[in-house]
Parts: sequence; structure tokens; C-alpha cells
Amino acid sequence: VSVHRQIAEARAAAVSSIEQADDLESLMALESTLFGKKSQLGSLKRLMAEVDAKERAGVGQALNEAQEIVREAHAV
Repeated sequence: VSVHRQIAEARAAAVSSIEQADDLESLMALESTLFGKKSQLGSLKRLMAEVDAKERAGVGQALNEAQEIVREAHAV
């Protein structure tokens, strides 16, 4: 599975979790799961060192975009 696909899947899972939150309390409880070091996107960010130098910029951009989308969904 490509890193870009993993990023897309992690983003989709995070947004889905946010959409399923019933109230503010459950939404706030998701914060560490979505943005912490052990989050799916956080784990993928740590893999950046292993990404080929030629692909690193694109992967980094995809990660940043995914995190921004998740943050925007969480803020609503």
C-alpha cells in the first residue's frame, strides 16, 4: 500500500470518527486520537524519514493537507 493511500485512508477514518461524534464531549475525547503522536497521521509523519527523497515533498504535502482537513472537520 502506497504512503499516499495510507494518508488518504487515515484522513477518511479520522473525518468519519469526527462525523460520528454525538456531542462535544465525545468530539473532545477524539482530540488525542486524531492529533497525538500515536495517531494514524502522526505515525505516518514519523515514516517520512523512510520515504525516498524524491517523494518526500509530495508525501509531506499530502500529510499536511490531510491534517488540515481533519483539523477543520474537528473545529466545526
